[in-house]
Amino acid sequence: MRKAIVFLCAWISMLTIGLSSGCAMVPPTASEIVSSEKESSKKKNSRNSTDEEEETLMIASPKGEIYPYVDEVKEYLQAGAGADVGDYASGVSVAQSSVKLTCECDSERVTQYVVEYATKADYSDAIIQTVSKKKKTLLLYNLYKATKYYVRVTAYEDEEAILEEESTFTTTALGPRFMSIDGIYNVRDLGDYETSFDRRTMQGMLYRGGALLPADVYDCNLTDEGKAYMSEVLGIKTEIDFRTPAEAGNCGGSLIPNAELKYVTLGGYADAFRQSGYKEVFSMLAGVNNYPIYMHCTGGADRTGTVSFLLNALLGVSETELIQDYELTSFSVYGQRNTQRGEYSKYFQEFLERLNAYMGDTLQEKTENYMLTIGVTAEEISSIKAIMFGEISVKK
Repeated sequence: MRKAIVFLCAWISMLTIGLSSGCAMVPPTASEIVSSEKESSKKKNSRNSTDEEEETLMIASPKGEIYPYVDEVKEYLQAGAGADVGDYASGVSVAQSSVKLTCECDSERVTQYVVEYATKADYSDAIIQTVSKKKKTLLLYNLYKATKYYVRVTAYEDEEAILEEESTFTTTALGPRFMSIDGIYNVRDLGDYETSFDRRTMQGMLYRGGALLPADVYDCNLTDEGKAYMSEVLGIKTEIDFRTPAEAGNCGGSLIPNAELKYVTLGGYADAFRQSGYKEVFSMLAGVNNYPIYMHCTGGADRTGTVSFLLNALLGVSETELIQDYELTSFSVYGQRNTQRGEYSKYFQEFLERLNAYMGDTLQEKTENYMLTIGVTAEEISSIKAIMFGEISVKK
């Protein structure tokens, strides 16, 4: 507009000269004024692009909703109730996958990138990592499920920040939170399921998985990196081992620093209806000071699978998701756990039939009555619910 006024003033000046000289002057049209502004702007931009090219930084991925597990797991979960896990799990021994964070930058001045990713928009809970200028990629593991993440990438020239870009992505609510912990297998967070109580269970409270030391033919062996992660990041306070001490190699203490090892000897499936150890386990799970907890047997499949099924059934998780969580062991080194066919199906079906024989209109009610029958108190049941629904604060 300012340029247009200057243009008009110039025309008026010319008009005055023209009138005094007897020449006729034609006023400019609106299109001529706009055209003049565009031409002026084009010349200015041309000068800028000639003098100094604009540098750009872009976060290329991840975007939108992401699935931090392999495609076979995704297909199985999306198939829903009645899906035969054997149709999807053949040849798959690792369920979880990393999320690749990639940035693109055309500046030749960059010496490194600083990446922040957080669940809070103000980045107050951000995990901060440095990436080299050549790599431009960071692999993210163990992200919370059903969570919006905020990402900020800052490009540095030595110690000076020269470019910055922000983005967001969201992890899917489909399936469990798979965990990648160095040296052990088949680890999952038992939280963040929708329940019949219209509440979601808490993540980061209770983990299920395989043994921490070599067992049978499996080469599991929690590394120093894995120990540090379980202690310092997950904050595990209690390790519950469902094997006998002899079966576990007579390990006198937990490999997880600052965690207490507790043995509760169990069998799986129908043993839940005839062994006193199940009452002991759920009494432990009612103790808020035991959390966060890592529970396991050898593969985290049968004994651990039975306890996990009963716990989440008590909390009102749907039967479809309970079965899926049990069958997801099929995507690990510990082999298939198929509820429809194969060697374990008869054990699972007997277990489910016996659980359904208890009084109640829903599986949740039947499971609660089962627990009362084996000696778990009403107070302990209430405590388990309060912990897993986040009504009681847990110090990590």
